[in-house]
Amino acid sequence: MRALISTMAAVRSRKRIVRDFVHAGAVTPRHAIAYEPRGDMRRLFRQLRQFGAIVEPAPGRFYLDSNRLTAFRHVARRRRFGWLATIGAAAATATATMVALAE
Repeated sequence: MRALISTMAAVRSRKRIVRDFVHAGAVTPRHAIAYEPRGDMRRLFRQLRQFGAIVEPAPGRFYLDSNRLTAFRHVARRRRFGWLATIGAAAATATATMVALAE
């Protein structure tokens, strides 16, 4: 449950960051903006920068690279579904064990 809440918070933070950049028109190096993420968005902002979805063409100026953002979303989605599959398999195993022991 905790992982699900954390994932939902990360998705909300990513959407806020993307919205901020799109609304500012910061989607090319020429339109890079100064940006300071707030609170819980700092960690995700750092991850987006490390992945290359947020690019710093000049010190303190950033823009959103939409191609790298799409790749980031794909990787994040695969990780989320991997966790869900693991949790589902564990639940199925536990249920099967309980049924087998009850017989």
